[in-house]
Amino acid sequence: MLADRQELRLALASLPPTYRQVLLLRFTYNLSLAETARQLGRSLDATKALQTRAVQLLRARLLLNVEAMERSPTPPMA
Repeated sequence: MLADRQELRLALASLPPTYRQVLLLRFTYNLSLAETARQLGRSLDATKALQTRAVQLLRARLLLNVEAMERSPTPPMA
């Protein structure tokens, strides 16, 4: 579980700042879409689109990490 959180933090940190900001406002600070739009100075539709793209990119980065872990050789058991 701790490893999952660390992976999520690293993936979030790798996102462009506006993507990271919209996700943090929405899912860490639990702001509504309208509140997030106000904070970002964007329209509701633009914020919704930004959130969608941010989630898609975050998902893609997390999947890449999982695939990379599955391909990496595991050390032999002692």
